[in-house]
Amino acid sequence: MPGGDMTKQHRLRRLLGFGLLGAGVALLVAGTGVAQIDANGDAQLDRLNEGYSLLYGDVSGLANADKAFLIKFENDATQNVVTDVADYMAELTGELEQLARDYPSLRLDLEPLPEIEKAAQDAAATARIKSFAPIVGRSGADFERTLLLTLSGALNQLRHLARVMAEAERSDARLTLLQSARTRLDTLYGEIDQVLVEQYFASSNAG
Repeated sequence: MPGGDMTKQHRLRRLLGFGLLGAGVALLVAGTGVAQIDANGDAQLDRLNEGYSLLYGDVSGLANADKAFLIKFENDATQNVVTDVADYMAELTGELEQLARDYPSLRLDLEPLPEIEKAAQDAAATARIKSFAPIVGRSGADFERTLLLTLSGALNQLRHLARVMAEAERSDARLTLLQSARTRLDTLYGEIDQVLVEQYFASSNAG
């Protein structure tokens, strides 16, 4: 079971880097196409375990998205959708951990991305976190809009990761979880987009 140095705050830092899952999704697309692997072989399990590790690491990081900056939201719609994201990420984290208990061969603690890619993600995350700090003047609506855009990018990557994994998964129980996750992630992604349009972009467009 995952633990040690990869804390929830570190996972959240990875999420805030934008595009961090792109390499992971590409890795799975390249290696887990239905026609490219033996459904009974170890290659499929290895690829899926890489995917589950990516999914778990980033989902568990987002479980703290509503508390990471200890902020008081000025917009109720923003607070509600960020809380919805954090609540579902906590729920999905628990489901993935239970899945790992039910299937001992399933791994959630792998680090499939190359070191150079992880270093790039850390650098991007650091720059992104600094952009949230009050010292650069981002607060109120500006802060909340940027946070929503960041979460939108992360959810977009996660929902595509869940889709790619579902296409390769052969276990009915694991497939059900991935399909459910994809549906919920699609919904949350749409909710964030709706809040962005209605609360942060509509008035400026009208002007």
